[in-house]
Formats: sequence, C-alpha cells, structure tokens
Amino acid sequence: MVVKKVFLLYGYMALAIFFCLNLVSASHIINSSTISFNEDTSNIINISINNTDMGQSANITQVDINLYGNFNFSLDSSGTDAPFETFTNTSTTLTWINSSGFLINGSELKYFWFNLTSYTPGLYNITILTKNITDTYSTNISITVKDTTPPLINITYPINTTYAGYITLINYTAIDLVSLSKCWYSNDSGVNNFSIQNSGTNFSNVSTLDGLDSLTVYCNDSSGNIGSSNISFSIDRTNPQIILVSPDNSTNWSSSTPVTFTYRVSDVSISTCSLLLNYIVDQTIGNITVDTPQIFTKTMSSAYYNWSVQCVDNVGHTGSSETRRLRVFTTFLSSSDDDGDGSSSVSFWTNTQAISDKQFTDGYSQLLAKKYRVMVTINKKFYYIGIADLTATKVTMNISSTTLQAVLGIGEERKFDINNDRYNEIYVRVNSIASDKVNLTIKKINESVTLPKPSSPENNLTHPPNSQSKEMPSSSVINKSDSALMDTIALIVIVIMIFMIIIILSIYFVTKNKLDKIKHKTKIKVFDF
Repeated sequence: MVVKKVFLLYGYMALAIFFCLNLVSASHIINSSTISFNEDTSNIINISINNTDMGQSANITQVDINLYGNFNFSLDSSGTDAPFETFTNTSTTLTWINSSGFLINGSELKYFWFNLTSYTPGLYNITILTKNITDTYSTNISITVKDTTPPLINITYPINTTYAGYITLINYTAIDLVSLSKCWYSNDSGVNNFSIQNSGTNFSNVSTLDGLDSLTVYCNDSSGNIGSSNISFSIDRTNPQIILVSPDNSTNWSSSTPVTFTYRVSDVSISTCSLLLNYIVDQTIGNITVDTPQIFTKTMSSAYYNWSVQCVDNVGHTGSSETRRLRVFTTFLSSSDDDGDGSSSVSFWTNTQAISDKQFTDGYSQLLAKKYRVMVTINKKFYYIGIADLTATKVTMNISSTTLQAVLGIGEERKFDINNDRYNEIYVRVNSIASDKVNLTIKKINESVTLPKPSSPENNLTHPPNSQSKEMPSSSVINKSDSALMDTIALIVIVIMIFMIIIILSIYFVTKNKLDKIKHKTKIKVFDF
C-alpha cells in the first residue's frame, strides 16, 4: 500500500514537472536568415513562425513586429495566413491578436508579411515578439539595406567659361551616404584615367589642350558605387582670325542701297565685332557665331572709304582683318550720261550696276537688257558700258564718259581706246542674245592700238552725232590717226627747237673765244711799249 502511494506521488510529480516544462520552454521557430534589399526600394518582408509546442497553453495568441531604424511601413500592405481578430499598427509596431482562440496552435507554421522601405543604407534589426498564455518570446532578425547611391561630386575649378591659358588644377568636393574610397579624373570621358588617389585630394598637373576641353572627376564608395561630375570649358590663347567676304577690294557701290559688309571670324568664342570705316569704329555687335558669315549694313554717302573688321574674343584677345577700299557713288545721270545717240537725257538709263576692279580685271560676264549698263573704274575715273539698242542679232552699246558707240553681232568682240592715248582699255564680247537680254563679257585690258589700213572700207565704231556737229569721223580710228599726226608734229617742233638752241650756244662760245684772244694781244703790246 505504501509502495502504491509512493508510485502515485512520483507520477503526480512527473506530470507536474512535464506541465511546468511545457509552460516554460515553449519553442517558437522564426526564420532568422539575414534579409537584405536596396535602399529607396519597396520590399515585401515575409516572416514564418513555427510553433512546435503542444497543448492548449502553448498556442500563440499575439505576434508583434517592432521596426527599428529608418524604415517606412506601407499601409495596407500587411497580411498573414493565421486566423486573427484584430490588426493594429503604428509607424514602428505591427500587431496581430486572437485572444479568443489562437493565431498559431501547437505544431503549426504560419506566415506574416508586410512592406518596408528604407532610404538610408545600413544594418538594422527588427524584433519579433510571440505571446502565449504564460509568456512572451523575443527574436531578432537582421536586415541589411544596401547602398546604391553613388557619391555626389561637385567640381569647383575650372568652371564653364573660356580661359586664356592652360588649366593644370582640378578642385572638387565629394560626399557619400556611407563612406568614400578613391577618386580620379579623365580628360577623355573615361577612356584614360589619371591620378587615382584618396577622396578629398585635389588634382594637380592636369593636361588640357587649346579649344574645347572637358574634364570628368570620378569617386567610388565602400559599396562600389561610382559617381562622376563633368565640366566643359575652353582654352583660347590666340587672336581672332577674320576673313572679309564682301565687298571685294576696290568695289564700286551704288549709294541708293545700303552697303552690306560680310565677314567670317574664327576663334573659340567671340564677344564682339566692330566695323571700322576710315580706321574709326562705326558700329559694334555681339552674339557672334564663329565660322559663319556675319554682316554689317550701313547707308553711306558718296565717297571713298577704307573698311575693315575688328573682333574681340571672350578672353580679351583682339584680331583685325585686312583693310579694303570701297567707292560709294551716287546713281544720278550727268551730262556725260548719254541716251544712246549722243544727246543728254536723265531718263534714258534705267539700271546701273557697278562691278569691282577684280571682276573687271579677271573678266566679267553679265546679262544686260536695253537701257541697262555697268560701271567700271579706270585710273579712278568712272566709265559706263550700256546697251543703247538691242535686236535679236545685234546690240548697240555705248561706252562713256567720252561717248563711243559700237554695233556688234553675236560672237563679235571689240576693244576700246577711251582716252585717245593709242591704248585700248576695255574689251567687250557679245556672247549671246536671248529673251531681250544680251550676255556680255567685259574685261579690263591695256593693249597698244593697231591702226587699220587706209583702204579699210568700213568701221562700225562711231562717235554718235549730236546737236553741235553735223559731221563726225566714221570711227574712233580716225581720231586716233589725227592724234598720232599731232603728236608727230609736236615731236618735230621740239627737235627743231633743241637744234636751234645748240647752234645759238655754239655761236656764243666761238665769238667769246675770239674776243678773249683779241684782249690778250692788246695787253702784250702795251707792256712792250
């Protein structure tokens, strides 16, 4: 009997011990593997809780998840597959409760999930609290927020401008959310890298070139992220180079239209350009596009001008063009502007076009209608070549100011002596006639006149008659013969005069010599006496 009581006592004790152990040593297995995700991204965290305890008292009735660090919880993103009565959350704690029953009973695995975002890299812990009837159990899970933000770099020198000399230094600042590692720079967008060094140290002995330059500074952080900053600038060590486009040198320009001065400037960048007239600045403009034709316009009075262009670049270098000569003339008709038959008329010519000395010297082709003319310059004097009349096969042209007239057919050419100096100065050829216009080639020449034979039956180059003369020589060649005769007579007169002077001087010296001898003999006789 005593033995039975002893066995019963031990049995009750064993049951009590088992019951107590069941209360104290609950086993809640929570996945504890390290969780990691990138900063600035939304991530679903899924936690599993496995209750391996048996019995009613071991049932888990509440689960709390406490968030620490720079985490942002997304509302309406949580969930579980466990039965629950209520869910509450603050910015740092998530709570599931089932007080009337259980969330997780013995030998059961359940999942709890929620959405987190962190904007700051680092290693953080979240705490999982599981509660049953008798106790609360705590488990920590590590979460690594990965650094994906590259370092922020700011280049403080050089800046985006134009420099007059080479750049040899780079000054910069760099910051990172975690920690900086190394920095380096490149002058060719990373193809070649130079001077890898600890962050925070400025670069020296930098190599730059004339023209447009670009420098890039790179830095990495301890997570391997690479940040960069680029700066573009220009090196300008030369003066602007200016090319004048038009008008050509020694151009004649009608004062009835504004003169357009066209030029082109080459440089890294230009601040201003100025037009100089007679070596004085007339006007200045900005917003210059390099290597592109630029213009000045100006209405000018009749005169001779020297013009040029001067430009200043963005670092103060000054460049000047060549100086060209320009003649601006007034388009009015004077008494020398004949109307095609020798008489004066201010209404005959309807269009006058000036051609430059270079065009005239090289040979210039131009379409001219009736009453159209071109103006040329010979020895700083203006001459006009005009179309007085025009048919399908013939053109009557006037050469003035000393009016000469010629009738030429297609393919015919003529040379004109406009000064009666036995030298032809103007060459004209009729290339074609079409659509009431003649295509002429006009060229400046300097050729000795070849006089025609006296038997020449006809010459169609004439001085047109006017009201003061009823008869005119049949051609300008007759004028040239008269002029030659007069020159010959003048030469003969000069030779005769020189010969007479020589004879007079000879008689004078012979007579003087004889007188000197007579005086000498007279003195000798006086001394003998």
